[in-house]
Amino acid sequence: MKKIVISIAVVVAVVLIIGFAPLMDVPYQEIETYYVDEPYEAMETYIDTMPLSYKIVKSYTDLESYEVWRMVAGKVKIFFPIGCVVVKNTDSGIGTVNIQFTFYQLTESMAQFLVEALGESKDEVVKTGGSKKYDSGNLTLEPGETGTIRYSFENAIEDKLVFDYYLWDWEYTVTQATKPVEMERTITKYRQVEQERTVTRYKKGSIFQYLLFRF
Repeated sequence: MKKIVISIAVVVAVVLIIGFAPLMDVPYQEIETYYVDEPYEAMETYIDTMPLSYKIVKSYTDLESYEVWRMVAGKVKIFFPIGCVVVKNTDSGIGTVNIQFTFYQLTESMAQFLVEALGESKDEVVKTGGSKKYDSGNLTLEPGETGTIRYSFENAIEDKLVFDYYLWDWEYTVTQATKPVEMERTITKYRQVEQERTVTRYKKGSIFQYLLFRF
């Protein structure tokens, strides 16, 4: 009888030792904090462009000159045209007017040939048969302000011409007239929002702890 009791005690001791030994991955639950991106609407300010109201007051040709040396006459002045466009801002906001200048040039001899061949006037053949040079200028004006956009024929060509022997003309085109305008629009933005969730984690534990979690 005593042996039986001892044997039972030994078995119980072994079971208790094994049962409480941290031999297994025992699951447990805990609260975890995490973040998600939550969309929301917001107003954004941005700058856009709109057509500018303007008025061409007038256009005219100005003249400037430079000096050259000639064998017979010595130092002489050579005149060249400057295209001038007077613009008025008739809008309520500040804006910019862009103008493209076109300069035409044609020799007298070629002009005479084209006049006879085409039956056009000299003014007409300068534009139809002459070579073209392009350039552009711009002017920013306050509301109600008037200004002049100028561009020189001399700046539109690579070599200075002796205009005594050339016919010339010019014209302009308003390519753009705009003003900056502050606008608003609705956009989607994101902000991080804190949330909680229950997660299962693991730690070393005994068989008894594992069975306790399971049942």
